[in-house]
Amino acid sequence: GRPTGRIVIELHQDIVPKTGENFRCLCTGEKGTSRVSGARYHYKGTRIHRVTPGFGFEGGDIVNGDGTGSESMWGCLFADESFAGPAGRQSGLGCVYMSSKSGPDTNGSLFTIATADAPWLDGKRVVIGRVSEQSHNVLLAIEAVGTR
Repeated sequence: GRPTGRIVIELHQDIVPKTGENFRCLCTGEKGTSRVSGARYHYKGTRIHRVTPGFGFEGGDIVNGDGTGSESMWGCLFADESFAGPAGRQSGLGCVYMSSKSGPDTNGSLFTIATADAPWLDGKRVVIGRVSEQSHNVLLAIEAVGTR
């Protein structure tokens, strides 16, 4: 495909500073390369590996590129930071949250951007921010190419 547009995300760094900083640094690539896996600590060049209409899409596998690898900027997975306030509620289109590898306290680089409410994930996935309304058209364009 061709570029559809830019996704601008406003992070909840006041509520989840560690998780927000991990995501921000993976966006900028400023932390270099992992001594653990050799992966670049950067989302640039990674792909959205899962698109589920009516739910959202997942990306951020800096290790394997297919959703099976996840590593934080510290070279390991880390604990769920907080589910307080907006950090604990999956609130529909544009909600950005960490995708855990295998349950609680397994945050790394994987993330999900929601295109619908997911209340069954409230208190289970750390919400790190929201996509700005100006980018919602990009989210809907990505969702349109997904399969169930």
